[in-house]
Amino acid sequence: MANKPGWAGPALAGLLGASALAAACGANAQALTDEAVVRGMNVWKNVGNCARCHAWNGLGNRVEEEEGRGLKSQAPPLVKTALDAPAIDETVRCGRPGSVMPRHDERAWKDFKCFGLGEADIGKDAPDRAPRSLSDQQVKDVVAYIIAFYKSGEMTYDKCVAYYGGPTRTCDSYKK
Repeated sequence: MANKPGWAGPALAGLLGASALAAACGANAQALTDEAVVRGMNVWKNVGNCARCHAWNGLGNRVEEEEGRGLKSQAPPLVKTALDAPAIDETVRCGRPGSVMPRHDERAWKDFKCFGLGEADIGKDAPDRAPRSLSDQQVKDVVAYIIAFYKSGEMTYDKCVAYYGGPTRTCDSYKK
């Protein structure tokens, strides 16, 4: 199969065909640049460690008790989130107060307001910092990836194969 430009970029397009991935992800994928989505998948998997809590498929299957705060929190299923791109961006940058969602922007709660609040408003209740901060571009890319990959609908076999870079036993449960 020849590499074609499209949703997944050259590496994944060669594997499955960009048009198949674009069809699998729906209209949301069409509005985003291929490069941003591919970079966003890399940030999701290799930099932000997002799958640790949200799972590879965005179903949010991890539940944790936040140390010292007694909160139990489950990462929400991104395939069903009502958040739009700006709200997802703010959540990635600022974290989510009252949950275990960390902030991925080292300036969050200091240089800008998060959820209409500043550092003085949130105080010690500010979400914890993620182990690695993300750059502005990385945040934009992971938001593009979330919109194209998760908000475009339920998981499919093609999306699973795209995520893992090839067919795996994990993907078998998505075969129809």
